[in-house]
Amino acid sequence: MKKQLRLSLLLLLLSLAHAAITHAQSACGGPPNDVPPAESCPEACIYCDFTNYMGTTAGYQGNGIPPGGFCSMIQNDQWLGFIAGAASATFSIIPSNCTGGNGVQVALYENCYTQPIACNGGCAGCAGQTTTIAATMVIGTNYFLLIDGFSGDECDLQISISPPSAVKAPPVGPLSTIQGRDTVCPGATVQYLVPNVTGAGAYTWSSTTPGVTFNGKFSPAEFDAPEGRIMNVSFPNSFPNGDVQLCVNANNSCNSGGSVCKTVRVKPTSVNVLPTVTIAASQLPYTLPWGDEANSSGTYQTTLPSSIGCDSTVRLQLVVCQKITNLPAREFCADTCITVCGLSYCETGTYSVQCGTSPTCDSIVNFTLTIVSPPKVLPGTRLALTCKDTVLTLNATSGGGNIAWYDQKNQLLSNSNSLKVNTPGIYTAKSLLSSGTECGSRSVQVKQNKQKPAITAKGGAITPNMTTVMLMAKSTTSGVLYFWTGPAGFTSQQRNPIVSLAGFYTVTVIDPTNGCSNSTTVEVTGG
Repeated sequence: MKKQLRLSLLLLLLSLAHAAITHAQSACGGPPNDVPPAESCPEACIYCDFTNYMGTTAGYQGNGIPPGGFCSMIQNDQWLGFIAGAASATFSIIPSNCTGGNGVQVALYENCYTQPIACNGGCAGCAGQTTTIAATMVIGTNYFLLIDGFSGDECDLQISISPPSAVKAPPVGPLSTIQGRDTVCPGATVQYLVPNVTGAGAYTWSSTTPGVTFNGKFSPAEFDAPEGRIMNVSFPNSFPNGDVQLCVNANNSCNSGGSVCKTVRVKPTSVNVLPTVTIAASQLPYTLPWGDEANSSGTYQTTLPSSIGCDSTVRLQLVVCQKITNLPAREFCADTCITVCGLSYCETGTYSVQCGTSPTCDSIVNFTLTIVSPPKVLPGTRLALTCKDTVLTLNATSGGGNIAWYDQKNQLLSNSNSLKVNTPGIYTAKSLLSSGTECGSRSVQVKQNKQKPAITAKGGAITPNMTTVMLMAKSTTSGVLYFWTGPAGFTSQQRNPIVSLAGFYTVTVIDPTNGCSNSTTVEVTGG
């Protein structure tokens, strides 16, 4: 074979192929139709069938190790794309007429950016050997076969594939109905899917409605199989009521499987107003249907996912019922009770009584009760008026009622708890209700003790022979105190003091029991 002529022809055909190819995975017939392999994976076209392909490694330039890696070095690689027509295959590269005597190396990729799924790096001096790889594939998916001369060897080559159908583009099976919601609301993102289609390498989703996106892409949106058969479709928020048509086409780079469509009704959701709930206050807190707690009457709402794929507002009005009755204040004398809601109350206090309840309302009765007890009188430490205590204060408490003081003639003296008295007699404190009803009384007798203590005294005479004299004082009242005064400022608290001056001396006796006093004067003569 004349390699130089073949190289020139391949270069010419390659340039024509590049001009015709619109993207990396375009279908371009096959090598039997004289469309040569590409220099790199992204430029490779998809051959619908390249069984019995014969070619050469001459005329290709190495572009370095592919992004996904390789099991050897690259010198003059070429790339062939195809659609898997079988679940597994063995690729045998048979070299001949090798100028370097080393043969070829080969790898299989499922895309242009990840590591090969099968790789054979060849060997030095292996020009007479067939280089083989085997791989498992997904029918309908695009794959890329890399062939490279070992150490840049230029060889003629022939590819043998077992089974041959592995590199023949399969037909695309029929599409079934699109599965998913028939009704959605504006702004919803809803999942739709079609069952797996045999032979499909990609799914193209589309809609004539502006703003509809498929996994975030606008229409038409193409996705590789098998993931592309499941799609999150987002509907625009501003879309009014109406129908949206969703369509999907299954295809591979060589064959199309047709399209199916589904009509979806876009219907805005309204606020879902739940029936009003009325409960008794004793049943608080109330658990709302969406799990939150409410502790008072009010309108509550939340946003929840709706049954048609978007958020909706759920609203509920809660009425907390509590009927409150405030009774007028009541007062009674001791040993009296009142009955409220079947219960007896006999002590002073403020009460809030739950008078029966139902699932929908409580009844509360509030009242204040005052129980008035008989008075307690506190007359102090003395019960008598004296020269020292000319006024006594009598105190009384009633345990809640009013106090009134009366004299022994039943004449009202005071309407306060305290009464000041300065005359002996019997005084009575009464506990009264506001209505004037008496709830008991206590009396106290106030006596009088203003008796002066008895006193006698005796003076004396001063003589030339007796220059001092003893004054004499005596009282039949026990415990009295003595106090003397006399000439020249004389004072003494002795009962019988001794004096040396003539004159008049006065002695005063004081009864410490009642504070009363009495005095008498005596004379000392001579001098």
